[in-house]
Amino acid sequence: MENFEKQFNQPSPEQPKNPERKQETLPPTATAENKEARQLQEQQDQQKLQEVREQLGIGEKKEDENFFENLKRPYGVEDVKNLQQALIEFEEKRKKENGKYVFDYNNFYQFLTSFRKKETQEITPSEKEIPVRDYEELELGIFQGWRQNLLQNQERVLQGRPKLAEVIKILQNEPLPKNLDELRDLYRRYPLLNDMSAVSYQEGVGEKLEKRSGFLHINMARYNAYKYEMPEADMRIYLNPPVEAIPKLSMHLVGLAEKEKIPLYFKIIDYSFQKFTPENAGRLDKMLVYTDKENAPKLAKIIEELQVKRPQWFQGRELPNLVAPIGEGVGIAAEPSKFQKQKFGEQGKSFNSVRALFMKEVWRDTTKDILIANKDVKPRGGRTFQQIFNDQLRLSLDYLKLDSGIVNRYIEQVWQAGLDTEKLSQEVKDKVGRNLESTLLRTMQDIIPNITPDSLVTWVGRRIQDKAPQYGINPENIALNK
Repeated sequence: MENFEKQFNQPSPEQPKNPERKQETLPPTATAENKEARQLQEQQDQQKLQEVREQLGIGEKKEDENFFENLKRPYGVEDVKNLQQALIEFEEKRKKENGKYVFDYNNFYQFLTSFRKKETQEITPSEKEIPVRDYEELELGIFQGWRQNLLQNQERVLQGRPKLAEVIKILQNEPLPKNLDELRDLYRRYPLLNDMSAVSYQEGVGEKLEKRSGFLHINMARYNAYKYEMPEADMRIYLNPPVEAIPKLSMHLVGLAEKEKIPLYFKIIDYSFQKFTPENAGRLDKMLVYTDKENAPKLAKIIEELQVKRPQWFQGRELPNLVAPIGEGVGIAAEPSKFQKQKFGEQGKSFNSVRALFMKEVWRDTTKDILIANKDVKPRGGRTFQQIFNDQLRLSLDYLKLDSGIVNRYIEQVWQAGLDTEKLSQEVKDKVGRNLESTLLRTMQDIIPNITPDSLVTWVGRRIQDKAPQYGINPENIALNK
């Protein structure tokens, strides 16, 4: 990691660089004048760091209970406004394309991971701006260090992990990759290497060297030949650096974590190895650090140092919608609990997937509550809430080609049942049951943008309190689990 530590010690972009000097750190024979200048710079950095801490309202140390006590993420009016904007944009697209789209789980997930306010829309960089050489330095550096550490410590490693014998044999027989193409080809030929390496592609590398996922994982316990075990993750730290800064920020983070002996496992989007699109460039979870409650404050502290030294990587950077902010451009949230993983299966594997399920159900039932309590209200001076719902249900049942009289009878029974599928007769449930949720979601798309946020936050707050226990979520702090 010496190379990454040197990367961290490079002067800031704003400072003049001496092109004739290749060494990044001061030599042992530095003059007293240079030492004084370095000490002064360190004092200035510490002063800036203290200013950042004061702005965040935190004390000198984060390694205490106050770190978690200070995490606040209630669901509020701004969250409602953001969803309203997302629904308006969704409806505009649907009408333009004459589609019958429903704002469902996938849309809630995309909303949580990618939604930006209009005034903060990010300019998508061109493919030429993707820092391929920086990605190469990061990935080859981690791979080469992992390979060297594993081969040098193979006797100790194999005592605890005999299955790595095949990995060691491959590494002994294969030449060291010199570039990313060679590394990826090595992983293609030996998928086991990708599975066990300190730098690995999520879901592996395909036969045509395409990536199956946008994420690259870096595991420093593996890099260090298992001198320590990664603690079981129960927290996630989110960062959203500019695309061009991702690999350099990763190298800095690795260097600082190694220096402070903090276990580190994180993933980043590798834009050097997947089709670059505005959609994946717009994700707000470009960098995700997995950690536990003991090490989360320590990692937050070294990230603060990076905020001071490289503020341009953090300033004005938006985060996924439901994480708790712990500084500009940095947020934290709970790793899915065992309860969530077991209950929700594939959709229980990430913070945002669990929250997407949760918010879909919360807003679906909030819409139901509003409809029942305000059937005769005309939100836009035209149709009533009840008429809007009825029209949406007719649209959902259109494919059945039923007589209009039968459809009207079904609609009447749906209202008598309080819009509750379980209270319908078996006949109506068979025809309408599976369409009722999509009808409620379509109605949500239609009416929610037309209700004042201050009013909506009260309605949705009730459903958050009601539904949170079923999802293992803290209703007062939706970034955390209960």
